[in-house]
Amino acid sequence: MKAMQQNELSPKGRVVPVHNVRGRARLEVQGLYRSPALKRRLESALSAMADVRVAEASCLTGRLLIQYGSRVTVGQLIELVESQLGPQQARPAVASRPAKTPPSFRVSRVFDGLASMIRGFGADYART
Repeated sequence: MKAMQQNELSPKGRVVPVHNVRGRARLEVQGLYRSPALKRRLESALSAMADVRVAEASCLTGRLLIQYGSRVTVGQLIELVESQLGPQQARPAVASRPAKTPPSFRVSRVFDGLASMIRGFGADYART
């Protein structure tokens, strides 16, 4: 069987097949993570499809497990899932992090302080 590339299966790139064997597919679905409403919508739409036995979406992992019969293809499943996602939204720009500034102290001063503490403990121990 010819291996299908991701863009052939999911032209919009919002549904990525993670694992696929005959009769069972696990898909990563953009927008499913932490979305119970999308979870219910996907499970309902897939359960209504003929020859789909099980459809379990996880809003904790963002993945969808589908068990299906021989009359359904993974491409058809992906098309149905993408139709439930709605229009693709632009991702918000991520603000860049400010550059980390080095600490305002010198390491040698820290070691000097530790050394004086250790000397103090030694003197306290010697007095007892």
